[in-house]
Amino acid sequence: MALTERTKLYSEIEKKTGNPLIVYATSRRQNASGVIGADVIEEFIWQLEKLDKPVKTLDILVESNGGDGLVVWRLISVLRTKTERIRVLVPNSAFSAATLFCLGADEIVMGKYGCLGPTDPQISAMGKDGQPKFFAFEDVLAFIDFASKKLALRSGEAKEIYNRLFDSIEPFALGFASRSSELSTSMGAKLLQFRSKNNLNSKQARRIAEKLNKNFFNHGHPLNKNEAKEIGLSVVDPDLELEKLMWKIHLDLEKEFLNDLPFDILSNYLKNNPPLIPGGNQIPVAEYPFDLKFSILESVRTNQEYLMKCKTTVFRNAQTLAYVPTNVVIEQGWKRH
Repeated sequence: MALTERTKLYSEIEKKTGNPLIVYATSRRQNASGVIGADVIEEFIWQLEKLDKPVKTLDILVESNGGDGLVVWRLISVLRTKTERIRVLVPNSAFSAATLFCLGADEIVMGKYGCLGPTDPQISAMGKDGQPKFFAFEDVLAFIDFASKKLALRSGEAKEIYNRLFDSIEPFALGFASRSSELSTSMGAKLLQFRSKNNLNSKQARRIAEKLNKNFFNHGHPLNKNEAKEIGLSVVDPDLELEKLMWKIHLDLEKEFLNDLPFDILSNYLKNNPPLIPGGNQIPVAEYPFDLKFSILESVRTNQEYLMKCKTTVFRNAQTLAYVPTNVVIEQGWKRH
């Protein structure tokens, strides 16, 4: 199935619901994944400008492992300029920042395979050893709790443990992680109250946002429909026909992004070209242009995609026979069609 066939599915959903539909998805392909970033805001505005007039309800189908949580507030604000009510359709996965996006909707329509995820921000900081460190603030708190309670360290021993922590990660990075965690909770609470018929007070919204930020032991924990309902999210079930249409779209997006095929420069070359005969050292023997797709934003009215155009130059070492690929990015960015 291609865009033409997906557009037919979008039309079927719009005919069934009576609401305009926009589909936003980012690649989950290993080594070539896409993220929710600030550059998509202008693309959403482009989609909204294609609507003739403000609408009562706007449907957004979301497939993403997340990205920048700060972008979500701006996206929801932009969408509210065109509609009173937002419904988010989740056929499969809407994790992290995509979960935050769902919090800003009036209704979350989750298919039987749909899932959300924790919203604890994942921090990347350069360690003192020169290597990047990836962690969440809850990891730091868990470490301190482990050292103080489970190990029952004396003050001198605890001080030594904490010094080791600060030797590994700069203190300002830990402070940034703390602020990011609080920002995620605050943002989640505000989004939950940013609805056309808000039935949550500030304390209730805060409690739900804190659960999503702090109550799960792994950032990749999938919250199924029942869990999402239990913590107080406005989740509804699609009827059978809508669920089938949502799932067909999900399956085709998997193929569009090649999510089942991890990306590797050399494997990508060899899959599309015959093996090379041995050549001399540093003598280019082949070039291969290709595209990587990271995000799509589609509707029956217009479509956009974030592409990276690349060119691989492949050498083959005459002595070892090993392939030596190098990759150059020729062009990247959103393309409107």
